[in-house]
Amino acid sequence: MDILLVIPPYVVDADGRGVVPETAMLPVGPLAVAAAIRARGHRVRCLDLTFVAEWQNVVQHETQRPDILLLSCHTIRNIEPCIRVLAAQQEQWRNIPHVPHVILGGNVCLQVGIEEFSALGLSVHAVVRGYGHTPEVIQRILEREQGDIRAAQVSAYLPIPALDLLDAATHEHYRHASDGRYPIIGHGVGCLWNCSYCTAVMGSRWVERPLGDVERELCVAKAYGYERLWCVDNLTLVDPNRTIAFDAMVARHSMTWLGMDRPELVAKHAGVLKQLRALNGIAMGVESASVEQLAVFKRGVQATYQKACITAFHALRDAGIESIAFVMLDLPGSTEEDFWMLMALLRACAPDTVSWSFYNPPANAIMRNQQNPSDFGFYRWPMGYAQIAPTRTVQEAMLLAGVYWCGWTLASRRHFFANQNSIGVRFREGTIFFRASAARSPIGDVWRIWLQNERRTP
Repeated sequence: MDILLVIPPYVVDADGRGVVPETAMLPVGPLAVAAAIRARGHRVRCLDLTFVAEWQNVVQHETQRPDILLLSCHTIRNIEPCIRVLAAQQEQWRNIPHVPHVILGGNVCLQVGIEEFSALGLSVHAVVRGYGHTPEVIQRILEREQGDIRAAQVSAYLPIPALDLLDAATHEHYRHASDGRYPIIGHGVGCLWNCSYCTAVMGSRWVERPLGDVERELCVAKAYGYERLWCVDNLTLVDPNRTIAFDAMVARHSMTWLGMDRPELVAKHAGVLKQLRALNGIAMGVESASVEQLAVFKRGVQATYQKACITAFHALRDAGIESIAFVMLDLPGSTEEDFWMLMALLRACAPDTVSWSFYNPPANAIMRNQQNPSDFGFYRWPMGYAQIAPTRTVQEAMLLAGVYWCGWTLASRRHFFANQNSIGVRFREGTIFFRASAARSPIGDVWRIWLQNERRTP
């Protein structure tokens, strides 16, 4: 059979043009599925439109009708591009008998199924609801099954992604947009937790990935010019012995890596950090300073959570490892007091930088609340779940950016300001603001339209 894998633009603008992203990660998930299909003797082609503004021109040249079309939908914001790309592609094949069997897959499909997609205008034959690399799911894809496809069990044996399906120019775009980082599952698939705010709930237990498979993928990544690994499985220290073995493997190949974890685990296994030679950064989900708030999200934290956060960040600094704190704003029911509690916790932790995002409900909430998918996004205008005005939530994000991105100090008083022309935050060194009339960007992320004035002293 002939299979076409299509990766649509991340976002399209009002005119339907693809918005070329400033940051993007190599799509190893879809390429691993492609590799598993190709291993069974089928022909697989790839149409990656991530960095193509005039993607319609590319689609017009794709006149060969495949037997199966695999469409990647990574986030809620991908739904509109998927609708447009699929419609354009089907228009190309309108005079060809036997339209392809269209199968949708990606992170957003963990929470949204075929009926919900259809109601949103994205009509496909099947939706892969979870891991697509398992032999069971691959077989059901090739049998052109209809409806929602779920894996009965998770396989830890991940195919090496078929990176050769991308041309050299696309690889270069991904290397540049990812700051040279290759996303890899270094420890295992699945997760030990089930946090309700997570957009990628795996719904499966954690299964260790064989380190021999990891090393083979690592070698492929290096052959394609990647020197840094971004360990995306959120489980940096879930098994310290495996972490030490993985780190030694990365060092042996003269590469470095970054990982993600929970502060509680890093604090528990802080003694391991100084044994790691290739690890140069860990991002940890602090999210909120309120234990009560995190309990609502099934975060599973203890009363000693804040102490664990402080211990974890200090241990990373002592080990010479960069630390990144993930935090969320606009959490349901949160107040301004909650924000200042978060700032106090961050001061005590002293991370090297902070990555903030606005709260987004689970993807299936768009159906329950009849919301527009294009309104979703971690960096779009906040959706107003907090007990404060969305403009204040944006100012909180500005404050975090000034302190942790610019290294500025908050003004002693009247740091927040808003008037008919602009809103912003004052610092001793300058001001971060945006004008209300210009508070939009092609991709919709609020921080892209912020302005910055620096005060220069004589």
